[in-house]
Amino acid sequence: MEVRMKSDGGYYTGEVKSYGLVEDSQREKDFYLVNVYFRNTVQEEYRKLDVDGVLLNFADVLSIEIKKRPRDST
Repeated sequence: MEVRMKSDGGYYTGEVKSYGLVEDSQREKDFYLVNVYFRNTVQEEYRKLDVDGVLLNFADVLSIEIKKRPRDST
């Protein structure tokens, strides 16, 4: 999952570990990423964050792109 934050907040990428179960009408929903990488601009390379995870909120997100990893063929 690649997350582009509002207000030039940069980009996060990682694996979704959990997310809040709330009504669809509620915009402020938290989600938790693990194995997180960050970059400030699209031109930069991602760098691994030295954290267990990052808690983000959908209200602060401009866009989300889901990328499915190819399955191991072994």
